[in-house]
Amino acid sequence: MRTTLKKIIVLSIDPWLERLHGASVLNLFKALAELGYKVKVILPCVRSKEMKVRTLRIVCLGHKYVPLYSLICFYKQAFKLIVKERSPVIIFDFSNFPLFMIAKILLKSKGIMLILSRPVGTTGLRGWLYSLYFRVSLILGKYLVEAFTAISPFEAMEISRLGGIPRHRIAVISSPLGENFVN
Repeated sequence: MRTTLKKIIVLSIDPWLERLHGASVLNLFKALAELGYKVKVILPCVRSKEMKVRTLRIVCLGHKYVPLYSLICFYKQAFKLIVKERSPVIIFDFSNFPLFMIAKILLKSKGIMLILSRPVGTTGLRGWLYSLYFRVSLILGKYLVEAFTAISPFEAMEISRLGGIPRHRIAVISSPLGENFVN
């Protein structure tokens, strides 16, 4: 008898792979792959490339960075992959909330909002709109998303407060500095 792997798609616009907490986030996805999930991480990059380790696959969707155009290109490419993969679970950062909503409506996908940072110290109209979008994503996510992540217990409390989300629905992932980085 052949067993099928459960699929998880990860959508992220945040360049966490290149930051200090990238190792910890990558360890989360490696752990899911080791548990028998087929994990596909979709990120924007300067050039297209793919990396694969057993059931963990990282797909970099390449395009030249032009603020709004790049976002639209990423959404378009990621949407095609979502429809093709038909993943029952999508892990996404709040910038990808619209893509998750489409997947929830069309494919009945479940969601986990990956929050690695929140808008802090944003200024001007653009900063205010970004903070508003984050908060609206949390409030809507309270009703539409199954779980949330935070990088620390303090951030989990803040996410709970800002979105009115019950604390038990927020999982704190390991330290931004993974054990591999510290040792």
